[in-house]
Amino acid sequence: MRCRGCGKNKLSKEFFSIPLSNSEQICTLCLACAAESKHLPNEDREFARHSLQDNVLLETPSSNMASSTSTSFDHSSSSSITHVIISTLEGEKYQVPIHSLASTTVQVLKLEIQKITNIHHTKQCLMFNSEELNKDRLLGSYPNLISGSTVFLMVLLYHIADSSDIKEIEFNLVWGFSGSADYLDGTCIFFSSDRKYVDCLDFRSTTCLNGSFRHSGDVMTSSSGNHVIKAKLSEVPSNVQYVFFVLSSYNSPTIEHFLSPGFKFFDVNHPETMLSEYNIQKAAKSQAVLVSVLYRTGTGWNIAGLGILSAGNAKNYQPIKETVSQVLSKGNL
Repeated sequence: MRCRGCGKNKLSKEFFSIPLSNSEQICTLCLACAAESKHLPNEDREFARHSLQDNVLLETPSSNMASSTSTSFDHSSSSSITHVIISTLEGEKYQVPIHSLASTTVQVLKLEIQKITNIHHTKQCLMFNSEELNKDRLLGSYPNLISGSTVFLMVLLYHIADSSDIKEIEFNLVWGFSGSADYLDGTCIFFSSDRKYVDCLDFRSTTCLNGSFRHSGDVMTSSSGNHVIKAKLSEVPSNVQYVFFVLSSYNSPTIEHFLSPGFKFFDVNHPETMLSEYNIQKAAKSQAVLVSVLYRTGTGWNIAGLGILSAGNAKNYQPIKETVSQVLSKGNL
């Protein structure tokens, strides 16, 4: 992820990962920049300073996991230990030992995950068998969730409540050039609640879903590219459940020569304030990347960063559709 303060690409553990004061957004400043920022409340700066001093967020997940889960993925030794496997959509896995499924709440599991990954429990979305786990329920109350089950973890970047003042949102799909004449395409792929393909929005088809989504076409400079997608969420047809934002290379077999592909997210009525940002770090050997997903919840819409690699591009969306179908079929969302 790129820090908007120093401009450096850093690991997620080097960021201020709890919600800001009086806000639901994740700070896009690294801890070092947040500690010195004059624009953050004193309590946020102090938390960042203490985190740096205590090294709370500077231990690597791998070393944390090694100390907390020494039997990770050793089935011969861990079969007698009650545990849950946490898998990110990018493929990272962590084994989390717990006392008992019958007596452990989802909230307790989230706190254990926070210790291992440094992802704050309020920003964790845990999915099992296509259902989001409720923090107040016992793990043992979910059918088929047993010791050794895999639970999928997503990091929530923002939640837009149905009652929110945000009526129209803007996604800037962005990338930088490094001397290549090629360019990226920003695309929206829409799927229904029953995980069926619905529609596609790109530079050729610039409006869809009764005009609720609009695409800007190419917006280029000599050093960067940008596709702007605007959406009026209240007007999105009720059958649309998932909106996947995709960047793909039009000519090149991979997108490795593009710099920091990702997105920035705004309220159209307040374009001066970026609500969230997400940059891809591992897209080098893929032709396309599922950057993020916008999906319905019972109270509004969530947006989560993905970073899932895929074959396919604007000339042939079929491999991308298949990647989306695979993600959905595993119960990740």
